[in-house]
Amino acid sequence: PELTQNGKTATQNRWIAYNRMRGQHMSAMEHAVPEQFWVDKSQCRYVDENGQIQNPAYPDCGIDAILGQFGQAYMEDHLAALIVGKGQAAGHQCG
Repeated sequence: PELTQNGKTATQNRWIAYNRMRGQHMSAMEHAVPEQFWVDKSQCRYVDENGQIQNPAYPDCGIDAILGQFGQAYMEDHLAALIVGKGQAAGHQCG
């Protein structure tokens, strides 16, 4: 197989790009999903689907407000899951 500038095949580079894209998507979902469940939009400022600012006198909506309430436990659980995931994946090298 013909190698590219980084020493990987075109197929490997496509897989790398795909996995990076999936990682970005999952990172975005990690914030969007809890926001949909736990953010009370009657208590914060947000932009609706028509581009109009709703509740302008309130602070911004966002997962940061939720993490302020649940931050320590959330981060501990999240880090534990990452550590476990990396430990399981360590034996499975690609390429």
